[in-house]
Amino acid sequence: ERVADLLVNGFTRKCYTGKNFYDTDHEPLPGKTKFTNVGTKKLSQANFRAARINIKTRKNAAGRAMKLGRDLVLLTGVKNEDLAREILK
Repeated sequence: ERVADLLVNGFTRKCYTGKNFYDTDHEPLPGKTKFTNVGTKKLSQANFRAARINIKTRKNAAGRAMKLGRDLVLLTGVKNEDLAREILK
């Protein structure tokens, strides 16, 4: 229930950075590199590949690898379901 709520309401629910869960300028620690978890590009194989690289190479505020993306899930609405299946093949 919590995950579903966050996915649906992430543009208005706060996370550990004090920003909305989905936001363009998270700042994990004051003065550290800001990051975004909002993508605006159209769903495509190339854009999905770029997003995976972004997630897998993300570093924390101390500059260490966060080791994210081991079990990534492509979550999409019904409108993009067929395209998502093709991308994952």
